[in-house]
This record gives sequence, C-alpha cells and structure tokens, in this order.
Amino acid sequence: MNLKLRIVNEFCRLMESCLRLAGAKFHDHVIRNLYSTIPYDGRDPDNIDIEILLPPKIQPDAEDLPIVERIFSAYRKARKDQSGTEAVFLPSSLWRYQIDNSYRDLISAHDRNDIDRFHRFLSNFGASENYTGINYSSMVRDYSKTRCLARHFEQLIIGQMVRWWMKSESRGRDISALSPPRHGNQAGARVNGHFIGVDSILNDYYGRMIANLINKETAVIAEIGGGYGILIYSMSRYLKKFHYLGFDLPETLCCATYYLMKCFPGKRFLLYGEGLLNEKAVSEYDFIFMPSFEIRKLPDRSVDIALNMSSLGEMNPGTCRRFVSEICRVSNGFWHMNHEFNRNAFADGTASLVNSEYPVPDEEFRNVFRYIESVNAAYKGRFDEGYDIYGYYYARR
Repeated sequence: MNLKLRIVNEFCRLMESCLRLAGAKFHDHVIRNLYSTIPYDGRDPDNIDIEILLPPKIQPDAEDLPIVERIFSAYRKARKDQSGTEAVFLPSSLWRYQIDNSYRDLISAHDRNDIDRFHRFLSNFGASENYTGINYSSMVRDYSKTRCLARHFEQLIIGQMVRWWMKSESRGRDISALSPPRHGNQAGARVNGHFIGVDSILNDYYGRMIANLINKETAVIAEIGGGYGILIYSMSRYLKKFHYLGFDLPETLCCATYYLMKCFPGKRFLLYGEGLLNEKAVSEYDFIFMPSFEIRKLPDRSVDIALNMSSLGEMNPGTCRRFVSEICRVSNGFWHMNHEFNRNAFADGTASLVNSEYPVPDEEFRNVFRYIESVNAAYKGRFDEGYDIYGYYYARR
C-alpha cells in the first residue's frame, strides 16, 4: 500500500472509531447519509432495477364485502369480549399507544358501526401513514420524501438485501419468488418489475427455515402475534398442507384475516364468533383466527409448532410468561425470534423479558438451536455486533 492510501486508510479508521463513540445508531445514520450523496449514473452492475413504491390510497373493492362483513363481525365481538377477559391478555402500554394512534379508523368504525370506514382501512393498511407495528409503510413513506432518501432505500436497503438473496439464498429462483400478494395496498419497491416488501426476504428466509422443522404431512401451526400474516404466507410455499391458528390483538388480527383470506380464497376460514375453538375445528378449517385470549381453549399438545416473531418482547412480563406457558402447554415445538439483551420499558414501570427469561420448562423441552438473526446483516451490509434479535427453537422431549 502506497503512502497516500495508507494515510487515507488510517484516517477512515479514525473516523470510524469517532463515529462509533457516539453510538451504533449515529454511526449508521452518518454512513448511510454519506452514501446517499454519492453521484449515481443510473447503472447497476448486477442489472437490478429498483424503484421505491409508495402507492396512493385505493378505493375498496365491492367484491370483498362478504369477507369484510365477516371480519367486521368478528372484530366487534372480539372488542366486546376483550374488555371482560383476564388483565394479563390486554395489550401493553406500548401496543395500547400503537392501537390508539395507528388503528384509530378501525376503532372509529367499531364505535360507529361503520363498515365502509372499516373496509377502507383494510384495503389500505399496507400504505398507512402511521407505523402500524406490522409492516413498513411508514418507513417507505419517510424514504420517499426526497430523491436522495429514495435512492438510499433502493440501493442500500432493498438493493443490498436482494443482492445477498440472489447470491446466497435464491437457489436458482428468480426475483419473482420473493414477490408476495399486495392485498392491503402494500408499500415497498419494484425490483425488475416485481413487488418486493421490506420484509419479503426475511420472511422467505425464515418461512423456509421453519417449514423444514415440520416433519408431518399435515401440520398444525399456531402463531402468536402474526402481524398481517406474511410469515405463514411465506411458509405456505414450502408446505403441502397445514392448519393455521392465528392469535393476536383484535386490530392486527383484522389485517391478517383480510390479507390471508385474499391470498387463499379457496381455503376454509373460521373467525371469532363463527364457531367453537376445539380439536374438531382445528381439523376442519385451514385457517382459524382468534383474539389472543382464546389460546386458553386449545387442547394440550394439539399444535405441532408454535411461532412468535418479535412480539413476546413487546408484552408486559406477566403477559409474556402467560403466553409462553400456554405455548408450552399446547405445542410440541416452539420457534421464536426476540430480544436477547435489550428490554422495552412500559408505562407501569415494568420492562419486557429477554429470551433467557422465557419460562420454557427444561424438563419438557430441549433447546435445539439458538442463533443471531442474520438477515439484518444483509440489510446493513455488515455484521452488527450490537444487534440483539436471536432465534430459538425448542422441541418437546
């Protein structure tokens, strides 16, 4: 290395160290904003054409009304029954704030018995102005504000993940394999003409991983806090047949029910209030959606694998312990991905549990594997030693 390059290299090392003294988030913010100022001639060495996609709001489709009416009826009953359930099943202050701000149109539709407002929300939850906790529309909206920010999103976020997937995870598949349905008017990016969500690669990666843990021809899968249903949709590509049970807060459950009913119009769905949750229902229906407190009604060991991505760390400690206990009661396998070190603080002075504190009984389950969430490295373009989301899989002994 010549003298000039050595000086530049040492200066960069010094600058890197100084930026890290201000914290990892500050370091990443500075580096990414520097990246967005680099002149760009529009050419891509991998021939990947990426365009940020923030869709305008759309008018509801009248043909959806039959399923929307079912979801609305289930939501109204869930809201009513939620008020009388055990306090442990109520949302934490973190999610209470989220619901009051990001789902206020659903609440208003409930209070006014306004199914049109309800339908409009479901048709556009994927393009929401506010952070909903289940998708990345607000992130896409923020990056759409200027061309520099949009290019940052296209090349440094979507671009890096797509390139990593193509080299390491595609297994001969075209980019179209990453493209999920856009029901709910999802925001994200167009990549070579195909819609790609911010979470498309993550869910494809973990959908395949979890599907490989299932060794039954027809598995019963339960998910607690499944967002809008994108993980089970991704898993479905790798499974021949399954029965899915979704448990969540009433508001987010509406989005998942709508999205998956649109994705699988030929499947059998059971919604809250339409029938009893029991062993017979599990065997008869392909998809069952219930408010989270209904998990108490599942028979022991009736589930082959239970899933949770990120939401156990957003629960009050007592709520988290209860859900983990219920999961261990009803399931023969438990996969989750949550915080390893960092805690969320709640308004009542409590803080969330971390992975090592989840009450999974050693005498009943063995920890098959533990790993750091790796798609984050593709998103950042480097391994982040400060990242604390870890995945676990437990199997019944």
